Amino acid sequence: MTLYLQPKIYRNVKMTRVQISSDLHLESHPDWVFDSLIRKTGDILVLAGDIHSLYLLDDYKKFVDHCQSLFDLVVVVFGNNEYYWRERYGAPRTMDDLTKTAVAELSSPSVSVLVDSSIVYEGISIFGGCGWNDMIGCNVNQTTFPIHGVDVEDVAGLHLSFRKSLTEFLDGKHDKILIVTHYCPLQVECVRNKSYPYDDDSRRWYCNFSDEIETRNLTWVSGHTHQCHDVFINMSRLVSNQDPHPVGTSYRADKTIVI
Repeated sequence: MTLYLQPKIYRNVKMTRVQISSDLHLESHPDWVFDSLIRKTGDILVLAGDIHSLYLLDDYKKFVDHCQSLFDLVVVVFGNNEYYWRERYGAPRTMDDLTKTAVAELSSPSVSVLVDSSIVYEGISIFGGCGWNDMIGCNVNQTTFPIHGVDVEDVAGLHLSFRKSLTEFLDGKHDKILIVTHYCPLQVECVRNKSYPYDDDSRRWYCNFSDEIETRNLTWVSGHTHQCHDVFINMSRLVSNQDPHPVGTSYRADKTIVI
């Protein structure tokens, strides 16, 4: 594995400016001004999960509507926190119900919600989904993982379903590929800043796609770890722009990459 800390630049090829953001957690910060979170510099916007609660869908839609007024296309992937239930939200709902309702409400000609699915934009094949992970054996329980009707075995099943759909997608013919997940796709990126111990419990933060990343030319946008990164591993670029809340965060309201 070769790790490059600076992105490569390709010239004389048609490029698309892709702006990225994740882990805004607007359910916990309802007073944030949208323009302070997203300052347009890209052609399209990728929201890589943990944006808002699906239990507060009207508020989620206000933010997405604001974003689609700025960009040619908004790509949305849900994270784990989209599904978290709190008593203040009222009666709990199933993941399937929350997902179907949100996809129907948020989707439009300029908003694509990807749930283990793909679209093509300006020659870029974009595949997205939460990604999830194999949490069996991690120190996680329903107190720290409050998704109604879901346990760690269910999450492992969601991860395997995502992995199957991604494999089928990658087996197809594509020019340029952009993968969007909420979960970090490689453990080395999850622990690069030494914020989390490199042990079995750190598996809750990532889904291991090292083979795909090391053997293909991919751009992979993710979130979940609350640690920003932008590196090349062999031919693939891994990038995130997440969590604007902490003091001194490296989150940028104008973070844009070129594909």
